[in-house]
Amino acid sequence: MWSSHFCSKILIRKDKPMAIEWHEDLATGSIEIDLQHRELFERFGKFSAAFDEGTEPQALLELLTFLEEYARTHFKYEEEIQERYSFPGLAGQRKSHEFFMKDIAALREKIETGGPTHELATSLKGKMIRYLIQHLRNDDRKLGDFLREKTP
Repeated sequence: MWSSHFCSKILIRKDKPMAIEWHEDLATGSIEIDLQHRELFERFGKFSAAFDEGTEPQALLELLTFLEEYARTHFKYEEEIQERYSFPGLAGQRKSHEFFMKDIAALREKIETGGPTHELATSLKGKMIRYLIQHLRNDDRKLGDFLREKTP
């Protein structure tokens, strides 16, 4: 029951509406960044599953906090690497990271005020998957290519 509707590289489960799984074709070539991306997928998957299962809002917010903190740590790591090696796409990466974090903050507010709804779940799925596709296929792939040229 797998679909590749949004991207041939990110697997989306039809039987689990928000489940996505890491695929090796998304690898940037940077071992540490790829490990962090896998972990980000896993954390998003746990949050998504909890959302799909109708988890209580407080537990959902705790999972969201966990995802948010991991994303913040990951983005900080990526930006530090980019600064260290003078990556020319750093400004764009920062904007992309800020965009993602603003979406997470907006999601938190919606869950806090209106609870987890089907409409919110559908919106979240679309936004997160589009972000992951764009960020991994474009931004982080360029970073991986750049780092392979700069590091032994």
